[in-house]
Amino acid sequence: MSGPRAVQAEAAKSVADMARDAVLSAPLTGGRQEMAIDVRDAGGPVMQVTFCFEIESFTSRSHSRDH
Repeated sequence: MSGPRAVQAEAAKSVADMARDAVLSAPLTGGRQEMAIDVRDAGGPVMQVTFCFEIESFTSRSHSRDH
């Protein structure tokens, strides 16, 4: 990879893919989820991008015509 921005962009794409899959497969109620992408090159660690989320479901609300 050519530079820090390119590394960051590639890591962001990977985290976005992981986040989409994790949110879709996560239980509706549950604890905090955390994931990270570690980027390395031949010299060792370069960057870590972390993403955290929690899903909170609200009880069903009545649907009235009044807004």
